[in-house]
Amino acid sequence: MADLDYIKNRIREMSLTSMISAANSVHNRSNVSTVHALFDIAKCGIKYSAGYTDYLNNAFETKTPDERRETITRGVNNAYVRKLNSPDLDSCFNDKRQLYALYRDFISRDIIDIEKTSADNLKAFVGDNVKIVVRKPDAKGNDGTFVLNLLGVNDFENLRERLLNMGLSLAERLVTQHREMERLCGESVAVIRVVTVNNVAVFACLNSVYGKLKLTAPINEKTGVITSSAVDEQNGMFHRHPLTDRRFYGFKIPLWHDVISLAERASLVLSSVKYCGFDIAVLPDKPELIDATSFPRHDYYRVCDNSVLRRKIEQRISNEIN
Repeated sequence: MADLDYIKNRIREMSLTSMISAANSVHNRSNVSTVHALFDIAKCGIKYSAGYTDYLNNAFETKTPDERRETITRGVNNAYVRKLNSPDLDSCFNDKRQLYALYRDFISRDIIDIEKTSADNLKAFVGDNVKIVVRKPDAKGNDGTFVLNLLGVNDFENLRERLLNMGLSLAERLVTQHREMERLCGESVAVIRVVTVNNVAVFACLNSVYGKLKLTAPINEKTGVITSSAVDEQNGMFHRHPLTDRRFYGFKIPLWHDVISLAERASLVLSSVKYCGFDIAVLPDKPELIDATSFPRHDYYRVCDNSVLRRKIEQRISNEIN
């Protein structure tokens, strides 16, 4: 049965142009006609609470009705969020100031609120660092997050004013990642997404950025080993990282036990939020929490066996209820 609230919202947001584009993509990768794909996308929206992105990411044109029914679509994911998380706590995740205060025990990097400090304090915070991270505190995920090169900057009063005018009111020290992570992904810090349900990790993936590419690879949450090649946002496959030429499949994430331990301990902080996504960097000697969300992105699930993950999540929910 489809989620009726989800369907109503999707109809309001629906872009016919995007649906036709998705149908064309289905046609180009299969023998399905564009017209048939367009009607099938609409049908899946009603029957399985699946958007056109779900259809593309999960190759719905190749799936049986039972396989479609077992897939975690956007509507299914929304239902998990509503069932397991209190909406009253959304602000804790939507404002980085609140989030950093809430999860301060899992964050060791230096962070400064530019709005609440002086230009002299900002200069002292920067010190000898050539680069810092600046953020919009209310931005989602990595949107509104930038690495700022400060080479040659001397006027910190002007810098502070410019940053605040752009809404960039949080500054953070850059983290240094584990040598093994750098060997795989280069200097750009890779982030591990760990999803927990009722305080137990059920899913993990590696996210690495290279230029405009955002690469995601699945990780076995028990062993910390990458289980397949990475894919980009258009589902193009990468067997090796384009910068380092290191193979994704079989790579073991260092300090994996500590990564999972951090996520599961962090999931205990809010008892009314049982479905969480934690973004974690692996530093030379420990993991570090970078971000957290009470609305885990289900599009990451395209890199794993989606139906197996759905059964795992629903088993965790059932165990907690029973």
